Amino acid sequence: LENPGGGPDSKSHYLFVSSVKTTGNLVNFMTGSCAGNTGPVVADCTCQVLAKTAGLSGSESYVAWLSTATADALCRLQNSNTLACTANSGTTWYNRRNQLVASGLAELVSGNLRAAIQFTENGDVTDATQVFTGTNANGSFTANTCSNWLSGAGSGEVGSPSATGLDWSQMANPNSPLICTSLAPVYCIRKI
Repeated sequence: LENPGGGPDSKSHYLFVSSVKTTGNLVNFMTGSCAGNTGPVVADCTCQVLAKTAGLSGSESYVAWLSTATADALCRLQNSNTLACTANSGTTWYNRRNQLVASGLAELVSGNLRAAIQFTENGDVTDATQVFTGTNANGSFTANTCSNWLSGAGSGEVGSPSATGLDWSQMANPNSPLICTSLAPVYCIRKI
């Protein structure tokens, strides 16, 4: 189903793959209104700019699916910059082709997505095979975060945008982690 509701924004909560790629220190995101930010804050800003440019409602509520040593991606989606949150949301997310991806956070981190995220904010199929996440399949922090997304040294955990299993957030070796000097997009997800 490519847009059963008719309008370009018939579903209010989307997940998408950023059309912009960056290295692990997120330096490619530090432009325009996002300049001066670092780490996940600059990735969140970029997700919000991309969502707004694509005409998505709630664009200010988008965050990057990135974990750090102090904040799990799962917690960040629930407006909490902490570790070890419980997945307790009933929010439903769709990819940019309006295909249901997950009905609630528990399903999002279950390893059984209903559809792949694989589309950019504009609805185009991404050419990326790996997406920076720093996040285990259950939404928690991994040690591979390019030093909390502040360094081009080391490695960053990646997911597969075409996957619907556990690999969507944490790919199995040998594909992950990715060296931090590599270019990859991030997932952008509207918070609950």
